[in-house]
Amino acid sequence: MIVFSVPKGEKGRLHVFELDPGSFPEETSEQDVARAFGHAIDPKYIFVADMAALKEIGLTGFMTEGLHARMADLEADKAKLNALSGHVAVILSEAFHGAGFDGEVPGSVRYVGSYGEHRIATTAEDIETDSAAGQIRPKAPAPGRLSRQAVIVIIALCAMALLPLIFILFGGAR
Repeated sequence: MIVFSVPKGEKGRLHVFELDPGSFPEETSEQDVARAFGHAIDPKYIFVADMAALKEIGLTGFMTEGLHARMADLEADKAKLNALSGHVAVILSEAFHGAGFDGEVPGSVRYVGSYGEHRIATTAEDIETDSAAGQIRPKAPAPGRLSRQAVIVIIALCAMALLPLIFILFGGAR
């Protein structure tokens, strides 16, 4: 078995593995790959690709277009990567949640290589205006206070209750 190592805190790397077709089901999932490693690898950061489906763009095209791999890092292994067959798993560094990994690669998995990820530098700043704060809801009345609508309803009900009494006392049956 081959020892595979991911340093603690590693970010921005793509680790490529070829999967043994006899050890994985035809419809291999990210969870299958995580279980094969027997380690707490987050399947959300594992991408399983069928090389037959990548025939047009190849694995390097998938990695540069879909996973933002640096083409300069892939150039030396481009022919090897595109010649792989069956299913391939690409595991991002983030799958290890900064804890790293230092262990043997399972026999059903063949380590191919690790490559850099192109991180896009951004100068975007957080927007801190009232309109960017989200949905604006009316303020709830303070505890112990009635809302304006409740006060109006109470006054209207009192007036309706007193109206027959006033009619009887002041203008009733003459």
